[in-house]
Amino acid sequence: MRRISQSAVVWILLALALSIGAEAQSKCVVKPSRIIRTRPNATSANGTQQLQWYAQGVKAMQQRSTTNPNDPTGWTYQAAMHGTYTTPVKPLWNTCQHGNYFFLSWHRMYLYFFERIVRANSNAGFNLPYWDYDNPTSATDPKLQLPSQFRDTSSSLYVSERNPTMNAGGYLPVGDVGTDYSMKRIPFTCGATNWSSSFGGKLVPAPVHFASGFGALESLPHNAVHDDVGGWMSDPNTAAQDPIFWLHHSNIDRLWDAWVKLDAGRMDPTDPTYTAWLDQKFYFFDEKANQCYLTGRDILKDAAQLGYKYQSITVPVPSTKVNCPGRRLTATLTPQLVAELTQGKISLGPKPMTHQLPVKEIAPEPTPKTRKKAPAAAASHHYVISFDDIDFDKNPGVGYEVYLNLPEGTKPVPTSPYYIGTLHFFGLKHSHQESHESQLQFDATNVVNLLKQRNQWKGQINVTYVPVGPRPPKATAAAQEEHVAGTATIGKVSISQVD
Repeated sequence: MRRISQSAVVWILLALALSIGAEAQSKCVVKPSRIIRTRPNATSANGTQQLQWYAQGVKAMQQRSTTNPNDPTGWTYQAAMHGTYTTPVKPLWNTCQHGNYFFLSWHRMYLYFFERIVRANSNAGFNLPYWDYDNPTSATDPKLQLPSQFRDTSSSLYVSERNPTMNAGGYLPVGDVGTDYSMKRIPFTCGATNWSSSFGGKLVPAPVHFASGFGALESLPHNAVHDDVGGWMSDPNTAAQDPIFWLHHSNIDRLWDAWVKLDAGRMDPTDPTYTAWLDQKFYFFDEKANQCYLTGRDILKDAAQLGYKYQSITVPVPSTKVNCPGRRLTATLTPQLVAELTQGKISLGPKPMTHQLPVKEIAPEPTPKTRKKAPAAAASHHYVISFDDIDFDKNPGVGYEVYLNLPEGTKPVPTSPYYIGTLHFFGLKHSHQESHESQLQFDATNVVNLLKQRNQWKGQINVTYVPVGPRPPKATAAAQEEHVAGTATIGKVSISQVD
């Protein structure tokens, strides 16, 4: 014990005290009524009424925070549970889950108790609306705009700490809000590797406040919309201070329901393999400031277990399916590196940029004559592209669409067969001093196979990054550079064959 500093001892004792205190808390009381509440689309007639009550509740919660900053039902305290820079840290602050497969369950619980707190501070009929930005019909579809109440400077729902374009009535980029990218993922998790092939994220042995194992839904549209709204929303430690945060996450929760409804093999982690996910306790405060916990088992069926449903959970059927690699990676089976760039950092700015990526030889696909002799798993391969050592002083506030071998003169659009995914930086870093593992990963199987079929996978391939941010409310004739709040760099780009 003499080798441990006095401050270390204090922190150990504090951690033990908090853990003992947490375990002493009881399970949350959840009694769904026979009438299931409906969370409406924010722009529907019912949504308009709900937003009036929401504004009332937000104002009352803000007043609670002013009167008593330690009130766990106050606005500031609730936001700090997601993340905060304020110290000293109070109970349950900085407990959100990102970059792992607890992301969806933790946020569903967070929304549920927040909704109860707002209801207690506004109207008994309050139900949290959702911002229905997904699958727009055009680049100027009104659903891509912040609902008007959030742009009203006289409302408690307005904050100036956003991208000015969005507060002025601008539009989210169409490529950031489609559901095809996430809904085509069949597995909830692919384990501890290849999480980009999953819907829900990287499997971890225990909760992680922040990691970079983003599942498809967390990557797009979750992280994208956070960055596009900008300001407080672009930083996990301030995001929940913006009232639009809660409608954004209501929509993410709704899209989880939509994914399950698509079926065809899509399943939540309910089998004994995922006991850790099912039994993990997360702690919250109810509307009476009582601390209690729920587990993954308690929130899988939002209507039956929590008493709410969504006005609509219909989304387009995805174009293709993405599964986990055919064989799980083991100590004797490691990814085969097929392309890598490690020399020099890639700097992303306000203009599109392209660099070359050296590729290695890949074993040819089995021909009709040899396919019978080859193992079934070798008939097709699974590829993942990784962007490592990402760094920035400030979140750029835009996304970068990534393309492999985009033909010259071809317009870069997310529907292109050369499109890999969109780099967004929400959750990768909180400040210049505070960071953690910084990797973004995307499934590249379809694009790599396309390049191989077209005999383009050899020597060098081009990787193109196209910055895309919110569109202004009035289109301009001339193309303009994107406004970038900060410059991001990438230390390494690689593509691996993972089965």
